[in-house]
Amino acid sequence: MKSTRKSTASFLALAGLVALCQPPPKAEAQPMFVQLAYTCPQTPQDQVAVDYDSAQSAGNLNILAIGWNDQGASITNVTDSAGNTYRVAVSTFRGGGLSQAIYYATNILSGANTVTVMFDQPAKYVDLRVTEYSGLSQDHPFDAGASASGTGALADSGPVTTGQTNELLFAAGMTVSSFTGPGTGWVKELITQPNADIVEDMVAASAGTYSATAPLASSGGWLMQVAAFRTGPPPSSGGGGIGFVQQNYACPQTPQSEVAMTYPATQTAGNLNILAIGWNDVTANITDVTDSVGNTYRMAVPTFRGGGLSQAIYYAANILSSGSNTVTVTFDQPAQFVDLRATEYSGLSQDNPFDAGASASGTSALADSGLLMTSQTNELLFAAGMVGTSFTGPGAGHVQRVITQPNADIVEDMVAVSVSTYNATAPLASGGWLMQVAAFKTGPQPTRMLYVQGNYACPQTDQSQVTVTYTNTQTAGNVNILAIGWNDVTANLTSVTDSAGNTYQAAVPTSQNMNNSLSQAIYYATNILSRSNTVTVMFDQPAHYVDLRATEYAGLIRGDPFDVGTSGNGSGLLADSGPLTTGQTNELLFAAGTTTGSFAGPGVGYVIQMYTRPNSDIVEDMVADAAGTYNAMAPCGSSGWVMQVSAFKATPPPIWSGPLPVLELDSSNGPKLLWLEKASAAGFVLESSDKLSPANWAPVPDARAITNNIAFVTVSSPTGSKFYRLHAQQ
Repeated sequence: MKSTRKSTASFLALAGLVALCQPPPKAEAQPMFVQLAYTCPQTPQDQVAVDYDSAQSAGNLNILAIGWNDQGASITNVTDSAGNTYRVAVSTFRGGGLSQAIYYATNILSGANTVTVMFDQPAKYVDLRVTEYSGLSQDHPFDAGASASGTGALADSGPVTTGQTNELLFAAGMTVSSFTGPGTGWVKELITQPNADIVEDMVAASAGTYSATAPLASSGGWLMQVAAFRTGPPPSSGGGGIGFVQQNYACPQTPQSEVAMTYPATQTAGNLNILAIGWNDVTANITDVTDSVGNTYRMAVPTFRGGGLSQAIYYAANILSSGSNTVTVTFDQPAQFVDLRATEYSGLSQDNPFDAGASASGTSALADSGLLMTSQTNELLFAAGMVGTSFTGPGAGHVQRVITQPNADIVEDMVAVSVSTYNATAPLASGGWLMQVAAFKTGPQPTRMLYVQGNYACPQTDQSQVTVTYTNTQTAGNVNILAIGWNDVTANLTSVTDSAGNTYQAAVPTSQNMNNSLSQAIYYATNILSRSNTVTVMFDQPAHYVDLRATEYAGLIRGDPFDVGTSGNGSGLLADSGPLTTGQTNELLFAAGTTTGSFAGPGVGYVIQMYTRPNSDIVEDMVADAAGTYNAMAPCGSSGWVMQVSAFKATPPPIWSGPLPVLELDSSNGPKLLWLEKASAAGFVLESSDKLSPANWAPVPDARAITNNIAFVTVSSPTGSKFYRLHAQQ
């Protein structure tokens, strides 16, 4: 608890070559030390101030090392007289009776300046060291940090991994002995008197892993921290065109039913907002997530609880641009120590970016989200953690975006370059923690393009009739799939209808968990009509806690898309539908679960599409790329459950992933175009045009020959340009 927390068509041109010229590379910026000052009062103080000796230069970076000789006091505020805004680079770390943190202010204002640090109680032997550097990023300079403490004759911060060349490594140390100089390869900027604490720095010429060390006069207790700062903008979080844009947070220290936070800068249309919402109790629930611009937020990773902590991850895709945007989270009762962390990213899918998520909690010195599996290359892994003590930095391979103050909760990210399983970790001062990770895609894929929309109703009183209205007008030819669950085994479904006049039939009939009094069925309507639509489900008697989940999918066949379904029921930590075997490639697996407890997220390989409140029931889906045997699973805590899955056949599109037309030049027979014959079998035809703007595509006369599964035609030598393509026949 935190009551005492610290603070193709593709073209082949038979004529023309293009030469590309690149400009010479720019010289890289180099960080430069400008000035420093310090103060170290010898009596306990709850406020300490220090003046920079000279006027500061606009656009530079201030870095502060704030240390003190006790483990009870906490920093409450860092300000300066120029009005610069300070952020935590490396959060407060404690060890051996010492405490220290590194703060920074970017793109500073010019002029005389006094820095003031305030504590929640008088702190002993405060050692405030303020520095100014030039040549660093004016946008998002902080990259990564590390902290360590111990005893001995050599202080060592532990490793920090930089993400760019020529990053500034700023290191600061506290000791009960005295530092005698900098570590190997480091430049001493300051050893304070009489405290004998140190500031040192170096430029990391290449991206890599570094540690800050410094020798002591005698073997004694020490605390060492290091922070890496970039000379330029973040390198798109590591790949795939993904870019971290901005973040902000709010963490009120009193119970709140509503918490709001404003993004510091104007947001960019089409970007992705990701929110980590945590709080320090297990009774409050999120009831609404909105913002002042009108973006729609969806749950990525549902609320997970453990060790007195709760957290969920929400997102809004394809956001609107506005001069200012305030996010508001509402709870059903006052929630304790809410920590709302809001971020903005560019370069991600504007349609259905969310891929998969994972959650875990525990008690140790390293938080670990557990595993998730990505389905594309270059996915963004967004991780967030809640802690009863304090996070000290990002996990291996991750970039720290924020450690909130005073709550010391974390947001970190990385780009998963390849399709694989990943987990998010983060070190902490020890104690209870809760860690979540969500994967977001850079572009669309067949797996997620099928889902169109969904809505649900879950009345909390017994009902013999339940309705739910689709949010948007439905699209003709699509398929509606309903998951209907209720908490008894006596009521029975008598009819399923809708206001559009579509006809519903059972995909997976009612399955009952007799021991836990649960029932659920999956119904569907194919080739639906286009209009507004309300679904109505009727029972032969009032049913308990009905949970009606209505979804719409595109891309399924318009005849009867249903292939096969199955049901499972039981109790325990993991709901499992049992196996089903699909009959063709690229079938939609639609899975739904009803539980007496709460589902904690989707199963491996599945994407959560719906998570009902307050029932905590689930809809998840995936595309079975190959015909085979599959199960639908979902973690649900130790509770009773019914889990069902149904497979629906997709419309087979003319997909061609093989080689495009290849030109063969034959001196005796003339030019020849070749391609794999299976492209023709898949519905592709060879077309030609003598220009591209506008093109006048026309089929090439079908005089192809086939040899060893290679189709080819001999074409006449053109007098100018000629363009060819393999085109999907309509």
